[in-house]
Amino acid sequence: MKKTTIWSLAIIGFILSIFFLSYRLTQTPNGLTIDEASIGYNAVLLSKNLHDESGRFLPFFPLTINGHDWKQPITAYSTAIVFKIFGPSLENLRLVSVIVGLVSLFLVVYLGYQLLGVGGSFLSGLLFITTPMVLMHSHLAQENIMPVPFTMLWLISLFLFSKKNNSWFLFISGISLGLGLYSYKGMRAIIPVWTIITVIYIFLTNIKKLNKDEILVSFKYCLYFILGIFPFLAIIPWLNTHYAGAVFESSALQPKSFYTFIYPYLSSFDLSALFIKGDSTPWHSTGIYGVFLLSTLPLFLAGLVKATQKNKFWVFLLITFLVTPLLFGQVGSVYRFSRLLVFVPFFVLFSSLGLITIYQSKIGKFILPILSLLFIINFVDFTRYYWFQYPSVEQANFLTNTEDSYKKLAKIAKEKNLKPFVYVDNFNAEGEVGKFYEAAFFPNDLGRWKPGDKLPEGSVVMTLLQSQPNLNQIAEPVDNYYFLSNI
Repeated sequence: MKKTTIWSLAIIGFILSIFFLSYRLTQTPNGLTIDEASIGYNAVLLSKNLHDESGRFLPFFPLTINGHDWKQPITAYSTAIVFKIFGPSLENLRLVSVIVGLVSLFLVVYLGYQLLGVGGSFLSGLLFITTPMVLMHSHLAQENIMPVPFTMLWLISLFLFSKKNNSWFLFISGISLGLGLYSYKGMRAIIPVWTIITVIYIFLTNIKKLNKDEILVSFKYCLYFILGIFPFLAIIPWLNTHYAGAVFESSALQPKSFYTFIYPYLSSFDLSALFIKGDSTPWHSTGIYGVFLLSTLPLFLAGLVKATQKNKFWVFLLITFLVTPLLFGQVGSVYRFSRLLVFVPFFVLFSSLGLITIYQSKIGKFILPILSLLFIINFVDFTRYYWFQYPSVEQANFLTNTEDSYKKLAKIAKEKNLKPFVYVDNFNAEGEVGKFYEAAFFPNDLGRWKPGDKLPEGSVVMTLLQSQPNLNQIAEPVDNYYFLSNI
């Protein structure tokens, strides 16, 4: 292919990816998780006054949900930056995950190109963007998708080092893993394993004759990687002192029996869960289509086999994939694939390799059309269900999205120059969602009102009550909320 054709296809693919990841962004799911609302609430506060809801100034870990949950700095501050630029809203809250998905896509395509050429890069991009877990988490303003770009930077840096023998790539790979440590709490059980396997890989790949000089050179290379990740590890004691429980929970460090330790590890490779059942929680999975599309299973298995016959880096990818959830037994993470989104880059690369291997085989021309047809049917079936049926099927598992009602209240108050109030019981029932929307749309505070209280002159109250003495409806109801005023 000509370079102009390749670039044209790449640009078209990127534009389609933006549409794909952001389509029905606020409708699917049609509601919020408590994590989304709490991240949104604290990101609004950080974008306005640099404090979290507990009053901490630029905290490393914002303390959310009334002091019950620490959020990771990568998510909280990236969301705060987006809010500062574009303004707070549910769409912009989830836009952060879309951006992370697009950055991850670019990095996956780049590594696919380096490993498999132009065709492999397009296959990698296609498989990444059509992975159910990627689409679902680009529509959730949660931390689960955040480690993916740091994982890709780590892998790309290691690969570039193996090609160019430049020590600074190892330093960058260390920094990437260090940042990944604070992108999602589940990475605390993954980064230690990856750190060890990376050091072993760097050391062994630079030793051929096992003499003193080569050993010293290998130690030097390992040192570059360690220097990159060291600051992120060295700060842990200080963080444990000032943010107790934010880095490690003491209960997670208790020794386990062999069986309770190995069960979560083995469950991470359950093919029926990976390709059909998916995550055990309904807001992380449809429960039907799995983490990956079932039609890609033959590609994935073929890629795993082929990887054992490739170069050292492919073997490193395979071993790393297999040891990634090794410590999940320590934290009891069973069938929680939302904590393993870092599986996706490995799956994409192995599946791309598998497809190329099948295509180049003697029977490839006969099998490929069948696999392509099954993939299209599987993908269309998934997107049809996820975009249009899943929101209503799983509605009960999400907090109600009342953004339109808060926007309407803010609009009425501004246009009619009224003081906005909200019915106390309704606000308390909405919890974190109410806090997020109040902070987003009412920078000058939102008053509280309950039946029996006198509504101050020149005010409007949003309530589920259709009527109240001496108050009149001044606008059409939204989300079952009524807007009453004394004007």
